Amino acid sequence: MCPEGPPITLDWWFRRKGCFMGERLRIGFISYTPIQNRWTSSGVAYSMAQSLSRYCGEVVELGPFPRPAPPLLHRIFWKLERQLTGRSVRWSATRRCCDLAAQMVLQAIERKPCDLLFVALAGWRVATLRHSLPVLVMTDGTLPAMRRMGGYRHVEIMARRSVCQACALEREAMHHFTAIISSSHWAKQSLRHDYDVDEDKIFVIRNAANIEASEVPSLDEVNGKQCSRDCRLLMVGGPWDRKGGDIVWETLLALESLGIQAHLTIVGCQPPVPLVHPRLNIIPFLDKNKPQEARRLFDLYRKADFFILPSRAEAFGIVYAEASAFGLPSVATDVGGVSDAVRPNINGILLPRDAAPGQYAQAIAEIYHDHARYCRLVRDSRQFFDQELNWDAWGRSVAVCMKKMLPPDLAARVGNRLQASDGDDRTCGEGNIDSCSKGVI
Repeated sequence: MCPEGPPITLDWWFRRKGCFMGERLRIGFISYTPIQNRWTSSGVAYSMAQSLSRYCGEVVELGPFPRPAPPLLHRIFWKLERQLTGRSVRWSATRRCCDLAAQMVLQAIERKPCDLLFVALAGWRVATLRHSLPVLVMTDGTLPAMRRMGGYRHVEIMARRSVCQACALEREAMHHFTAIISSSHWAKQSLRHDYDVDEDKIFVIRNAANIEASEVPSLDEVNGKQCSRDCRLLMVGGPWDRKGGDIVWETLLALESLGIQAHLTIVGCQPPVPLVHPRLNIIPFLDKNKPQEARRLFDLYRKADFFILPSRAEAFGIVYAEASAFGLPSVATDVGGVSDAVRPNINGILLPRDAAPGQYAQAIAEIYHDHARYCRLVRDSRQFFDQELNWDAWGRSVAVCMKKMLPPDLAARVGNRLQASDGDDRTCGEGNIDSCSKGVI
């Protein structure tokens, strides 16, 4: 963890070496969702843009870009094919669509000049983009890895030719772009194994909690947290099946058989069949863009004793980071990139994908009855958030990545030269990104 002090930014690095920037680095932000929306894609685009602005430079929003419309005859043929085969052809996975998307990006760059491009969760959609600017892309999982994991309906129903086209485009993009931010080691392993991407261009930098600093409870409040007599469980997420809703419901019943009268609150999804229980509360949706509803959600985090989300498929899990901000131990499944968001016996527990509801209940009961262990998990959960699962740590780590990838001419223009701070104790060499030299943890 970096020592306390002023934020470590690219500007700070330049000043540390006696260089003064005539202007901030202009980062062209490419996203297919509005960066002002705190709900879409778990608010990742919003939080990334805010963090980049604080630690790396001026964020220039180049999107959101409308999806290019496919030709009418193609739409008719694809709709008929889906009705007959149950398989979906993805227009966004065609080279023609990527070419149209690339043209929109190039036109946006002409209107809003940039020094560097940052692509957020847009992977193959800009695979054919060709520009002299360095490009940094963020991904939370490749298509081959998502298909092997299963659970994502839109991936499972893709027609075979769309899968082949998308994989080819994603491979092309990952090899062409200057550097890649992977949110987990699971995603990094797929980049190496499925696409043979050079390890030196992959930076594993964990995603973080979609929560403002003003909304994070104080350390004193978290450290004083005690497990309640009610054993309050909180689940946040949807859809029901992929997030393991049935397992959560059956875990509640299994806890009863163990003599624990637990309470369960579910936020963000609706069970496919009505569930009736005196200690079950279902809130179908809370909009984080509305302050009142965001406060209600964070209040649920404060009052809960355990966060439970046994996802059947998960690329990372922003909600686990949010739970850690409140010192709330997570009960999760070891699938996809979850092991980077939940560390066993640090900020929660991980169970295998085939674990039964009774095993989840037993794991919760053991911690519930062990006061010292529960308090330790509360403290360690918050510490993990403070050190790694926050967007300040993410921004500092991305600044390290950008510092390495800027070409000499760009570095000279924004700050005479760009030098590494080797041996400087204020350089973030630990935390979200441990090995700056190789860009991996």
